[in-house]
Amino acid sequence: MEKKGQGATEYLILFAVGVIMVLIVLGVLGPFGNYSQEASELYWRDADIALLSYSLSSSTDSFVFTLGNNLDTSIQIQSVSIGNFSSENLSFPLLPGSRMEMSVAQDCAQEGDTFDLGPVLIRYTDLSTEVTQSFLGTVNLVGRCTA
Repeated sequence: MEKKGQGATEYLILFAVGVIMVLIVLGVLGPFGNYSQEASELYWRDADIALLSYSLSSSTDSFVFTLGNNLDTSIQIQSVSIGNFSSENLSFPLLPGSRMEMSVAQDCAQEGDTFDLGPVLIRYTDLSTEVTQSFLGTVNLVGRCTA
């Protein structure tokens, strides 16, 4: 003979097991971080004119990034525009596979805040053909402010 409340007790136990499983899955996946930041870093690392690394500092209010040349030809960077920032009249060469670090003023309220900067437009001259071209990134620069 079934006791009263046995069905309700079984239901609550199964529900609790389900909740515990969800918490375990979230605990395992939680440390993997911000997927939009990872997608942004992956896109920009492999772009023709790459941003190999970038960070925004809350203590210095500066955005530091490393440009890289993933093309098979030498180029000369003419300008870099990221969101509201624009650096015109640049003139520095990048050989294939080389990189150059740049820094610009950019506000960040406090460490841990997220940023989403874009669009990114880079004008450059292909030194083998002397043709000036533009590279417009299709993904914004996404990340968290550092100290």
